[in-house]
Amino acid sequence: MPRNVFPPNWLRGAESLVLDAIFPPRCAGCRAFHPTLFCEPCQKTLQPVKSPFCLRCGAPFDPLAHAAAECADCRANRYHGAPPFDALRATFTFEGALRPAVHTLKYRGKIALAEPLSALLWHTLQNDALLRQTTFAALCAVPLHPWRRWRRGYNQSALLAEKLSSRCDIPVAQLLKRIRRTPPQVGLNEKQRLENVRGAFALPEDIWRDWNAKSGPVLLIDDVCTTGATLAECARTLKAAGVPEVYGLTLARQL
Repeated sequence: MPRNVFPPNWLRGAESLVLDAIFPPRCAGCRAFHPTLFCEPCQKTLQPVKSPFCLRCGAPFDPLAHAAAECADCRANRYHGAPPFDALRATFTFEGALRPAVHTLKYRGKIALAEPLSALLWHTLQNDALLRQTTFAALCAVPLHPWRRWRRGYNQSALLAEKLSSRCDIPVAQLLKRIRRTPPQVGLNEKQRLENVRGAFALPEDIWRDWNAKSGPVLLIDDVCTTGATLAECARTLKAAGVPEVYGLTLARQL
């Protein structure tokens, strides 16, 4: 067996230059030729999700003005309980150049975008105070139904989780599977979204035989959060299995 099966650094660099010459990199927003993820005009359209926001769901909310850390939707009362996830965060609002970038990854097969987009998730993971101080046992991508996974050819959330794992050294554990083929959430209101995903997830027995549910917090990874219904159902399923804490991190949030 050869001592080194990988090409030297200079050769890998040359290969990259050749590929860039044949397939010049494009901006993920406007698709203009550009060496980085977003060109300068597209970068200006990105809107980071900034505080103040609800410390649980991450929606815009001023804790000081309301004398509460969580918004009304996240505080349990006689009408509803608190969300099953411990916290939910997103990198940007779902607008500007990020919208076509997510659509390109999700629907147009440009899976190479998962690598640079995972850097955005990594930035949020490093800079959010709550996420930064949490020691996660695993990353878990929100799963697709097998039929949709077969038709698309991949799960974009799983790709993001894998690339993020390589940056943060948190292992990926696919602790959930989708057992019910649900209609797309697009166009549904919040109540309809909750009903649409109720009971849609289960635990893959082969993985759970080797997984200690009480080993630590789990970070769910998805591309877009609209109402949080899908992430909430995933969190409910995991907590019912004994996972002590469940958090969510997405590229985008619909506001």
